Amino acid sequence: MIYRVTSVHCNAIYNTILGNPVNRRLESSGYSRGVKFLNIKGECLLEVIRMQILLGRKKVIGRHVYGELYDCDPRLLGDEVYLVKVIEKAAEVGEFTLLDVKAWKISPGVSVIGIVLESHISIHTWPEYKFASVDVYTCGLKGDPFKAFEYITKALKAGNYSMKYISRDYEENG
Repeated sequence: MIYRVTSVHCNAIYNTILGNPVNRRLESSGYSRGVKFLNIKGECLLEVIRMQILLGRKKVIGRHVYGELYDCDPRLLGDEVYLVKVIEKAAEVGEFTLLDVKAWKISPGVSVIGIVLESHISIHTWPEYKFASVDVYTCGLKGDPFKAFEYITKALKAGNYSMKYISRDYEENG
């Protein structure tokens, strides 16, 4: 079952965020016991950010999607070449400008970071636990960190995962 954000949710989010500037953290979790939760995501979130820019509050936009991937394919988690390709494709799927990718084999795991013009995408793996942690951080409105994160979960064949979102903006309050 998938819960989607509706216009009613968007209105509630607008009221909560715009009416209460202290509320700067929004979370969206992935699969939990077979149910996917998408509390705030994509278009609605971008509209909220655009509204705050128009109101003159937001000076710097930072969108950080991160989480933990469980029950991944351990062969993929230990494959440095494959993980570099995953970062490259995640940047493409997220519509980011990839500048460079670096990888380190830390037996048996791998750490890979993709530097994108908008910020970074990283994957850290523990094949022995079938576990990976993922970060997709972007500055500005270009690109979609949620799409990049979702691509990575599929590419690593995660059995389940948690996804979190936090706003890392700078804003002036009046």
